[in-house]
Amino acid sequence: MQDPITLIDDTEPEPDLFVAKGPLESYDHHPYPSDLLLVIEVSDSTISYDRGPKRFTYAGAGIEEYWIINVFEKQVERFIKPRPDEGDYEQREIFKMSETFTSLHLGDFLVSDLLLKE
Repeated sequence: MQDPITLIDDTEPEPDLFVAKGPLESYDHHPYPSDLLLVIEVSDSTISYDRGPKRFTYAGAGIEEYWIINVFEKQVERFIKPRPDEGDYEQREIFKMSETFTSLHLGDFLVSDLLLKE
């Protein structure tokens, strides 16, 4: 999708996917961090950027849950418990192909369902 979101410093990154509260059509602005349930980056050649500057930006804005769908390593990296003052997340979890994990707001996900199968 790569629609923009508006962060507290008025920057507007375009994550690969996000889930906002309520229908997107009801917004008269790009979603703010308080509107977002989840932000996702699908990462192949951008893994360093997604793990570094993007992660720090999302944490600093207080995004509750951030996933990196890591195509090369065939895993999902989930960051939760943002610490905006520190600009990072308190918790990082890695889930492999055969694992299931539970999103803070959206239920259970099987990693293999999120990755393209060869």
